[in-house]
Amino acid sequence: MINFQKIKNYSIKNWPNIILYLFIVTLTVVIFAQKAEFSSLDLGRHIKNGEVVWSNPSVLYTNFYSFTEQHLPFVNHHWLAGVLFYAVTVIGGFKLLSIVNVSIAIAIILIFFNIAKSKSNFLLASALILPVILITSQRTEIRPEAFSYLFLAFESYLIYNWRTQTLNSKHKILHTTVINKFNFKSIKWIVPIQLLWINLHIYFFLGFFLIGAALIEQLIIKYKYIFKSNSIQELFKVLYVSVLISLLNPHFIKGLLYPFSILREYGYEIVENKSPFYLEEIMINYNISLFKFIFILLVISFTLLLIQRKRIAIYNVLVASFFSFLAFFAIRNLPIFALITLPIIANNIYITIPSIKREFFVKAKSISMAIIIVYSLVLILIVDDARTNHYFIKQPFGFGLADYSENSISFFRDNKLRGPIFNNYDLGSALEYWLYPDELVFVDNRPEAYTVSFFHDIYKPMQEDTSAWKLYSKQYNINSIYFSHTDGTPWALSFIASRLNDKNWTLVYFDYYSIIMLKNTEQNSETIKKHAITADGFKERITYLNKGTSFNHKLNLAQLCLLNGQSDLALNTYNELEKKLPNNMHILASKGYLLSSSQNESDVLLAQDYLQRSIDEGYKLASVYNKMGLNYWNLRDYPKAETLWKKALKLDKKNTHALYYLNQVSEPRKQEKL
Repeated sequence: MINFQKIKNYSIKNWPNIILYLFIVTLTVVIFAQKAEFSSLDLGRHIKNGEVVWSNPSVLYTNFYSFTEQHLPFVNHHWLAGVLFYAVTVIGGFKLLSIVNVSIAIAIILIFFNIAKSKSNFLLASALILPVILITSQRTEIRPEAFSYLFLAFESYLIYNWRTQTLNSKHKILHTTVINKFNFKSIKWIVPIQLLWINLHIYFFLGFFLIGAALIEQLIIKYKYIFKSNSIQELFKVLYVSVLISLLNPHFIKGLLYPFSILREYGYEIVENKSPFYLEEIMINYNISLFKFIFILLVISFTLLLIQRKRIAIYNVLVASFFSFLAFFAIRNLPIFALITLPIIANNIYITIPSIKREFFVKAKSISMAIIIVYSLVLILIVDDARTNHYFIKQPFGFGLADYSENSISFFRDNKLRGPIFNNYDLGSALEYWLYPDELVFVDNRPEAYTVSFFHDIYKPMQEDTSAWKLYSKQYNINSIYFSHTDGTPWALSFIASRLNDKNWTLVYFDYYSIIMLKNTEQNSETIKKHAITADGFKERITYLNKGTSFNHKLNLAQLCLLNGQSDLALNTYNELEKKLPNNMHILASKGYLLSSSQNESDVLLAQDYLQRSIDEGYKLASVYNKMGLNYWNLRDYPKAETLWKKALKLDKKNTHALYYLNQVSEPRKQEKL
């Protein structure tokens, strides 16, 4: 029988902890429950993989969906994730898939939180996990990577539990082993986890590392009794069997060794694989600041151990070092670094600062209230961020696909449009989901599936050079352009602007995400006659789409207006947004850039004011200082131009624009003196 009185007494006594648990879960939900902007994700390809893999196994081994390099070999290391994604969408659509993704995120956060709690105490773990939850906003999309985070959490829990029992054993030398009974906390669960992991995501090697780190620790501690230690034997068996069973993947030994090819050159550079220290020079990302904060905490916690001559766990050193390297290497690894180092930081601080144990016990309620207040404020700020600045929350709150995500494909299908299609890198996966097998794509967002020469000699030149476009569009018989106008690469922006002014192509559709253009041929004549968008039609549709839509959508449309040579429409949008969000750095910078292109001196001076205000609001990028410097150059104020370019160079020492401008500025100044 349920003892409700006991439950009531527990709830009254532990209400601060219960509230903190609720805050942790709520904050995780708010961050991960974002509608998916389908056109920019690789989710569509994963779902399509899950649908076709049983009927056509070629999807496991070749560049299956592309008509440009279709027969190139490809290691599909995440095929099982596609099967699971497809099964979930069949049962409950994209909304259920979003709910599952949020549920996985909650499980990951709570597992790491409970590990940290077990290595310190509830309140310290509650305080330390706050920046960790925030930094997970870097990777909230529905990806196979979520399974890597989940399995890393499971295996971390199993290994921490195993190490605790082993290191606390009375027989530390010979008989330090967990009871061989196969229970839910047994380290042997790692073996089936690794079998699933290698077929779900490329980060399966992280599991091998965790086991290896625990094994190295045992080898160092018990180096005199290596062949007699039961704990060493047990870890070695788990590692050996895990590696062996991981050969059970569609690519056998090649699949097992595939992570080692991750450092090879790709023809297309992607942001997620760039170092955070490189990216902070060219973009605003507050998760990089959070990463620095957590890393500094990690270093301080180990420093305290050294100063106090406390025992430093070899396992913790190995794990902290390796995952720090991963975070330094690529921005995509920031959340996984924060999660895995949370228990380490908590444990190091807990054992080196005795007052924490005493104060957290004596003043538990006061400290709980303080942490609850901090969580409340952060939650309010995050909700406001979703409405205004979008520093952490990029998409609207909710489950399923973002509004209007599938409008463009409805137009494509309803009007029976045909390829071959020229699409951009990000949109490829969505088109594969929507159009396969009727149409293949030009490219998708798998850089490893295409040759370096394809990207360097064909894909990029087609967007940057009109002659290359004419050559290859004829070679591939391109009939339609289906392109994301949200693609921020210089070559994509150049391409869209060029095609919108190309008499051989007609714009027939655009929305918040994409444009569709048709080649002016007899085959397309009826559709073009019916749906061609003129300058006036463009203005009418912009006005219609701007009504009641989101901040991001309006910025996307303003960018499209600029590419179409209708800067007045873009300025109207910026003015409207500025009234609602007068201090938003993105709006201020965008308006500053737009006014900079004016031939009117007063507009350029106004542009300087907007750009400076964007800097004051946190938009401190080398590109902004470069633009301000160039504006002053055009205004013949060379000293100010030089000062601003030096500031740009201080932010980004390799900034080619600033270096070029500074080399040019000296001559006009000499002439001015004469």
